[in-house]
Amino acid sequence: MAASGLRAVRPPHREPQQAFSQPQTDRPASSSARDPGAQPVKLRTVRQLDSAVANAHSGASSVGRQEGTGHSKAASLPPASAACSEQERDGLPSKRKRLAQPLQAQQEAHCSETGPALSLAGGLPRLHSLTGLLQPRGPPSGSSSLAGNLPDPAPATTVMEAQESGERLEVQDQALYALDGLTPACSTATQRHSAVALASICALRRNRSALRADGLLTELLTAGQQLPLDSEPVLALALSFILLMLSQDKVTPPLFATAPAAKLAARLLQVLPGNLDGQEGTSLQQLIQERSLPKSLPDSEAMCPASLVLHAVASTADVQHSGASDSLKSVLRSEGLLEQMCRLLAESADSFRAPPHNSSRSHALSVLMNVTHNNATICSQVIEAQGCEVAMAVVGAALSPAAQASPEAGGDRSALIAAVDALSVALGLLINLAESASLAVRATMSSTQASPGQTTIPLLCRLVQAAQPEPESPHGSEITEAALAAREAESAASIVALYASLLTGLLIEGDEGRMRQAEDCFRDHSLRLVAQGVQQCLAFYLRAAAITPRTEASLRRLAASLSSHMPLRL
Repeated sequence: MAASGLRAVRPPHREPQQAFSQPQTDRPASSSARDPGAQPVKLRTVRQLDSAVANAHSGASSVGRQEGTGHSKAASLPPASAACSEQERDGLPSKRKRLAQPLQAQQEAHCSETGPALSLAGGLPRLHSLTGLLQPRGPPSGSSSLAGNLPDPAPATTVMEAQESGERLEVQDQALYALDGLTPACSTATQRHSAVALASICALRRNRSALRADGLLTELLTAGQQLPLDSEPVLALALSFILLMLSQDKVTPPLFATAPAAKLAARLLQVLPGNLDGQEGTSLQQLIQERSLPKSLPDSEAMCPASLVLHAVASTADVQHSGASDSLKSVLRSEGLLEQMCRLLAESADSFRAPPHNSSRSHALSVLMNVTHNNATICSQVIEAQGCEVAMAVVGAALSPAAQASPEAGGDRSALIAAVDALSVALGLLINLAESASLAVRATMSSTQASPGQTTIPLLCRLVQAAQPEPESPHGSEITEAALAAREAESAASIVALYASLLTGLLIEGDEGRMRQAEDCFRDHSLRLVAQGVQQCLAFYLRAAAITPRTEASLRRLAASLSSHMPLRL
């Protein structure tokens, strides 16, 4: 049978994966029949092909058989979007053509052999599943950037594999349908509806795998950059949620090592939360609330686009994963994502002193800490973007007003332990910046106003004293749940003590005036605690084999300098 032998019939009404109402103004239904002499309408999706073949062979009353030809009378298909022109609807995307044409040829050949007796009932796989078994599709050319390290799908050899292939193609079909409405030419209502539908699809891991295998993630992230995110909170939150879901899949290359994801994230960091009105807004909120979000993302920040993006980037840039790679650092810098993160932290420094933004602040600082490790170029960019001032503001906020007013008390230990996560990443970032900075930059960091009426060095010395372990009772203590929690808090505080000691040593090294200033901040008027902290850091890194020869030599030199200075002031 010729390729044009199968004429289109009206497919059944199609729904996205979640039940969202279809805007009638943008995708209206056409008339149920057309003139017999009309040209056949090009089939758009796998689902429409399935419906056409099933209806053609089931003897449906709405479809008449042309005598002697086996051709079906054509019925009009609903347009992808009323906001798009007729020429745009006829000129299908190349990806959709590639999806539809092999299936159409296979199905028409199968129809010519089997005739009208073919039935899709009785538990047989969907027709496009069988077609996928015969001719599986690989990812399109040019889509490897977001395809990850997934292998090409092998041909199905069992009914179950064919069914799985059919489900994968159906997900891709739904995503293609939603992507039709995610263009600037479509109305805002259609864009909102499509964005929420895509968020619903990406909420499931198997769906994300299907989109990644077909290269549809590149189209999705690129299309999101063209939308009015500043004026449409639903669009911004839906795309932020999609980035968060995609970041949970550990693939190579990591998500934000690709330009489309980094560009979209940089745009979303500039968007302020807004009212999620309308049915799409309600559906999106329900979708986010029903998902098992990471524990590190509190409910108070779940509806903030910037919070979702920061958590996604922090997950990708985790040093425990290959995300902290040179390619990721390069893309974050070149696409402006690092600059936007520093700007967001600097503009929100005051509001980050209290909930609900503490989690977002920690995520942003952890990303900066990871990407500044052994990278002088990024360190310079972060310093120029006021990263030092923001990190020191976090350190200053960790001590309560009572602790700042009473230096002899050694600091408010309970407040320090409560903010130990934010303190750890802030001090880690400052250490990376100080190690790569020149002496002039270190001098500037030392004189930074970290809190009202207090500069960096006095604040760090107070933090070192507050983080020192409390003496244990000579009689021991009963092992209780509270005692175990207190011991865990002591371990966390000891990390803060080591980081604060190392940063203090880096800032005062080689400067007699700053060394004397630091000595006067301790109760024993010596740098003993600072020197001990540096030596413990060196020993820990050597045991963990997590130190380069250059850094080892630098820490040994710093420890010797601090130790030699102590007798002069005792």
